Amino acid sequence: MSIDRRLRETGTFKKSHYDTGRPRTIRTPEAEERVLQRFEEDDTLSTRRIAFAENMPHSLVWRIAREQQLHPYHTTKVQELLAEDLPKRLQFCNWMSEKVRVDAMFAKRILFTDECCFTKNGIFNLRNSHHWNDENPNATVVRHSQYKIKINLWAGIIGNKLLGPIELPLNVNGENYLHFLNNDFVEVLEDLDLETRRNMWLMQDGAPPHYSRQVRRHLNNIFANRWIGRGWDAPQPWPPRSPDLTPLDFFVWGYAKSKVYEIPIEDEDHLRQRITDTFNEIKTNEEVLNKLPFHFLKRVRACIRANGDHFQHMLK
Repeated sequence: MSIDRRLRETGTFKKSHYDTGRPRTIRTPEAEERVLQRFEEDDTLSTRRIAFAENMPHSLVWRIAREQQLHPYHTTKVQELLAEDLPKRLQFCNWMSEKVRVDAMFAKRILFTDECCFTKNGIFNLRNSHHWNDENPNATVVRHSQYKIKINLWAGIIGNKLLGPIELPLNVNGENYLHFLNNDFVEVLEDLDLETRRNMWLMQDGAPPHYSRQVRRHLNNIFANRWIGRGWDAPQPWPPRSPDLTPLDFFVWGYAKSKVYEIPIEDEDHLRQRITDTFNEIKTNEEVLNKLPFHFLKRVRACIRANGDHFQHMLK
């Protein structure tokens, strides 16, 4: 377009000495210092905002940042911790570390358990969803619906073996959770060999149904001195607000949801099928499952180094 305009206006293809195009930004030490100062004052600023504020090309800001070994690190979501949580987390991890020191296989004999809800909408990452076409297809995805679907699942993992999932009532209380322990849970344990069942520890978090008196009494009868959970009579207390220490939370649920919701869910049957297919896939992934006990102990050691505080930055 510029060549056509120049030909019509001047009758020649040659640029005149006045036709200099966009003014070139000259990089100076002062401009570089201003960019670095903005990063230092607020390291959450985007390169585009800095470029706009300094009236310079975005590419120049990027070049300055890269030359100074600055990288755009992502923020990690973590569970809020209270001050009183830290010593409890540290106590648990020290206990676990000592158990493993005495018996290197101890962590592989813990049956970690947890519950999680799956819905129709779930998590759908629009950033990773594209439609390549020569024209905009104006594709849409349903995010809200009057027809609600919600499935509450229990799962467990011991060593490199994933158990479940088993559907629980949407509103779990002490009574129906105890019913689950006496029925479905017993059937699940049949998938384990007798030696494993005799020596396993059961872990459950501090959810209210787990804390009911009847549930604690049942666990003391079945897993005498071999369960981890909430309550003064638990052989080993589970630290509150610690999903970063259980394989169900730091791997299984997140990975399962990322696979289930790779495509939009059509209805309840479709959601159940996606869950079944995903768990079957995880159960056959021996390479990943074999690493989970190692990653659990890695987190335990990191938690000790962090004195019970957040430790995600120590895992890399």
